[in-house]
This record gives sequence, structure tokens and C-alpha cells, in this order.
Amino acid sequence: MSFFRKENFIQFLKFGLVGVLNTFIDWAVFFLLTNYFIFFQSQFGEVAAKIISFIAAVINSFILNSLWTFRKEFRSGLSAGERKTVQTIYFVRFFSVSIIGLFLNALVFYAVRSTTPLLFTKIQLAQLSALAIASLVVLIWNFLANKFWTYKVKAKSAEKVQKNWVVYLGVFLILGAMFLISMLTARKDSAIVDEIAHIPAGYSYLAKQDLRLNPEHPPLAKAIAGFPLLFLKLNQPFEDWSWQEINQWESGWYFLYRAGNSPDLILFWSRLPMLLLTLLTGLLLFK
Repeated sequence: MSFFRKENFIQFLKFGLVGVLNTFIDWAVFFLLTNYFIFFQSQFGEVAAKIISFIAAVINSFILNSLWTFRKEFRSGLSAGERKTVQTIYFVRFFSVSIIGLFLNALVFYAVRSTTPLLFTKIQLAQLSALAIASLVVLIWNFLANKFWTYKVKAKSAEKVQKNWVVYLGVFLILGAMFLISMLTARKDSAIVDEIAHIPAGYSYLAKQDLRLNPEHPPLAKAIAGFPLLFLKLNQPFEDWSWQEINQWESGWYFLYRAGNSPDLILFWSRLPMLLLTLLTGLLLFK
């Protein structure tokens, strides 16, 4: 097959080397911000620092991969239209691929991590193997998506973006402001009534594969909200009487406020996927 040519293998190695450098930049920027700037030393500040460090790594990755790894694809695509317009399309696509890769990394890690204890008795080996598999899957995804989509810009698409750049900029600013305001609000607002039942239910669907709580509503949105909670060290509610007797409201109150967990942390991380879905809906409506 043409894909398994030496040229593509060399490109994949270059892409992997850039990925190693990106990881270093991501970590370095994060630790620099959280150790030398007071603003980034709170729980929300650490989240903001991680977002900034991720963006810095993506920018570095875009520059190096465009000028080194995918140099031929980068140059050939510039003929599709005005140079700055095509480069903007390149970056938006590259950033989108990276965002998808970030979520794919978490999903693969969770899926693999649940099976690694069958192979390894030491938790460190189980974690390391899950991390390695998740990183490999995302590396392959990012490489293929960027090689066969990011730099394949058509003249018609470039012409459309160049003609309507004010509209695209306006949409970016509106959705960006919406997301920022929502994040700032989400970290301060107390729980609304439905969240008391929905968040613990979604968490239990994934942590226990048990749908006993809140069965009157479809599970998908609740499971999406509960997914980030799997990566937090939380005191679980499954030994409390409210779980055993399927009392969703008491189980929710116990999980958020009586089990020794941080309700602010649970609320913020369970709200974040909903904000991303809102952002995606805005993009879909614009499209």
C-alpha cells in the first residue's frame, strides 16, 4: 500500500519527535504559570494554566509540523488561495484535530485503564500501559487527520473564508465570549436542583455501570457530565443507604456535600463538558 512508503514512515517519526517537544512545552508552561504567578495557584487557576499551556503546545506543534513534518503538504496547499487565508484554515483545522485528540486520549485511557488490572498487579504498570496506549492512539489519529485533512484546502473553501472573514471573526468572538463567561460563572454558581440528581447519576453510570439512579431521563448527557469526575480522587457514595435504596436525591446530597468531596470541584468539572457541547451547538448552528 502507498501509505506504508518510507516517506510516510519518516513523516510519522518527525511527527512523534515534535510531539515529545510539545509535551515538554505543555508541562513547562503549566509549571511556570502555577509556580510563579499567584493567579494560577487556585483550583480554577490551574485549569486556566492548563488551557494556556495546551494552546502554547498546539501553536508550537502547528509551526514545526507545517514547516518540517508536512512541509510539502503545507506548501502545495497554499496555492488554493490567498496565503494568509489558507494559513488560517490550516491552523483552525490543526487546532480542531488537537482538541479531538485531547478528548480521545481521555476516552481511550479510561477504556484501557479498566482492563489493565487484568494484566498487571502493580497499579503503576497498569497506569503506565494505559497512558502509553492512549498516547499511541492519539498520535496515530493526529498524524492521519493532519496529513489527509488539515492541509488539503480547496480553492472554493479558501475563497469563501476570504470573502466572509468578518463573519467568521464575529462568530469566533461571540462563541469565545460565551464560553469564557460560562466558565467564570460555572465555577462560582451553586448547584441547581437537577444537578443534585443528574451529576451523581452520570458518575455512577460510568463508575459502576449501574443505571439505578435517575432512570426517567436518557443517560448520555449525564454520562458525559460525569466523565471528568472519573479522573478525580472522590469519596464514592456507593456504600451509603441512599445508593442501596435507590434514593437519587439523598444520594446526590451525600455525594456532593456529605461524603467529604469538594462540591465546587465536582460542579465545575461536570459542567465543563456541557459548556463544550454548547460551543459545539453554536458552531453547528452557524454551519
